[in-house]
Amino acid sequence: MRRRAPALVERPSPNWGPRPDGATIDLLILHYTGMPSAAAALERLTDRAAEVSAHYLIDEDGAVFRLVDEAHRAWHAGVSSWHGRPDVNAFSIGIELVNPGHEWGYRAFPCGPPRHGPSPPSRSPRRRRARPWWRCRRRSPRSATPARPAVRSTPRPSAS
Repeated sequence: MRRRAPALVERPSPNWGPRPDGATIDLLILHYTGMPSAAAALERLTDRAAEVSAHYLIDEDGAVFRLVDEAHRAWHAGVSSWHGRPDVNAFSIGIELVNPGHEWGYRAFPCGPPRHGPSPPSRSPRRRRARPWWRCRRRSPRSATPARPAVRSTPRPSAS
């Protein structure tokens, strides 16, 4: 049975502004929330006093919240530049992924594509097991993953 994609939930944030005339969106920025829960992140991203937002918030269960229309400038990148171009918010889409971050009990992001839906033609149609976490981490940039412990407390399962 094929799973349905979660519905897009409109949750407007008051924290946005107009994009400059002629601005072309050519950058997608993924952030993680660094907050204890999706509810806490939604509250902050829609609080006028916080002066912070993103275009979308994606919860760990797959729910997608649209906070700011893509035609508008969300306030997610702060004072920033990219390859010498100032004001990253003017030419980017900001997406917040719900994850508590290191301060609230970091949980690793899943690696690879979700294991549902149709398989690309280049892959076998049979259901495949999820890749073990240590294989995912080797393929990720070191700065994007938590440091490995110096001593393993449990043996690594054998690869099968």
